[in-house]
Amino acid sequence: MAGWNVFNDYNDRDIDAVNHPHRPIPAGQIDAESALEFSIGLMGTSLLLLIAAAGIAATAADNLLQWLPALAIWMSAAIGLFHYELGWKLKEKGLLGNITVSYLVAFVIIFGAAAVGAAFEPLPWCVAASAFLVNLAREIVKDIEDLRGDLNRLTLPQRIGVEPARAVAYLVVVAGFSASIIPYVPRFDMLPSVLLLTQLPALLILLTTVKIRLARGEDHRAQRSLRLALMLGLIGFLISSLVVRTGAIT
Repeated sequence: MAGWNVFNDYNDRDIDAVNHPHRPIPAGQIDAESALEFSIGLMGTSLLLLIAAAGIAATAADNLLQWLPALAIWMSAAIGLFHYELGWKLKEKGLLGNITVSYLVAFVIIFGAAAVGAAFEPLPWCVAASAFLVNLAREIVKDIEDLRGDLNRLTLPQRIGVEPARAVAYLVVVAGFSASIIPYVPRFDMLPSVLLLTQLPALLILLTTVKIRLARGEDHRAQRSLRLALMLGLIGFLISSLVVRTGAIT
């Protein structure tokens, strides 16, 4: 993922010169070719680590079978990354590109779950769904923010206008809010409902701060708030899981 982010910055260097001149490549802090080499190195390291992990797992048949979902997810992510930047060039297809990025973010969570044999547990999928939706909203808001420089991309705000795109983004935020609550609903028996308190900071940001900033047209601040909410939400899920695992609350 880190290698792909660097490659994305390399690929977007001309657009970033307009929209984000402070980023390392347009700001001259690193030259484009060095960034490309670094991204290739990171992605190569990721592949080598995956092969090494699979080799270790292969020492026991049960462990190898447990790792098959993780291998499938890694391959799916690699294909998604390729077609986002190259291949089908999903980045240029607006909302479809936003969905691709968000699915890749969400699948990091599923990959982690698969690595410990929990790929088919409901909790990681709920966490991934929440991350997918919040990140999708953020990608839409970022497209609004970058409207001036996105000359070769048919983004959602270019298709339907800025205000309707903000409305769509907030509807996706509400869906992400709902997904983050599901694990704490007693009937689903995933996490104790009292631990919903760990999600309170993220939920407050999603339902109040983001809404206010979108209404005011403060797109940069809104997307930063969404990123903060995403991080706080993931921390909340981590704390909830650790509390349950230690037996402090059942």
